[in-house]
Amino acid sequence: MDAAVPPTRDLATAISVRRLCTTGAGAAGTPRVHALRDVDVDVAPGTLTLVEGGPEDGVGELLRCLAGRATPASGTVRVFGVDVTAMPGTERRLWLDQHVGAALGAAPMLDYLTIGENLDLGRDAARSRSVLTRLISPALLDLMPGDATPLERWVVELARALSSQRDVTVVDVPATGVGDPRWMPQLRSVVDLYSRTVLVGMKGRDPRLPCDAVVVMRGGMVESARPLDREAGPS
Repeated sequence: MDAAVPPTRDLATAISVRRLCTTGAGAAGTPRVHALRDVDVDVAPGTLTLVEGGPEDGVGELLRCLAGRATPASGTVRVFGVDVTAMPGTERRLWLDQHVGAALGAAPMLDYLTIGENLDLGRDAARSRSVLTRLISPALLDLMPGDATPLERWVVELARALSSQRDVTVVDVPATGVGDPRWMPQLRSVVDLYSRTVLVGMKGRDPRLPCDAVVVMRGGMVESARPLDREAGPS
């Protein structure tokens, strides 16, 4: 039996989403509702894109679709030209796990090891340590997980995702990440240093996070999408 031919990659566009829809359960006795409705998004390689919206606007749902944690009802998602929505479920999850990193919550860690020792258990340990130090502080490496704040535990997961060799990283920023913005300008430096393509989902915009583009979502739909002048920052 011949080996499967790997999908053809297109390096011109990192992510291309077309007419993406997802459905979720409505109230008891009501039809399923659309969480995302006809979403179109394009992301250029090596850029930092902000996806702005509140909890009910579909930002997290879009990021989960890109990371393989949610399954679209219809539409297409292409990652560097590869149509992942055309793949069977298991194949799609495996492919996305290899090519899309995600920081969607706090990092799982062993409580009896320091944060640095936890990072040493994973792949790209040296880079994970370097990225974590750059994002927030080298002192975090010597903390026990139980002594870290929720923000710091999330930044550990962010460092792990950015340190991987995956093509794209999707980031869902918790409320603590908005309230404590120490990591924001440093994320820009990591994106530039490692030529990463990163999507950041946040409730609002912050000038301390210099982005290349912003996508505004409202009610599960894209309200606007535009490139930004990095020197000017979000308006």
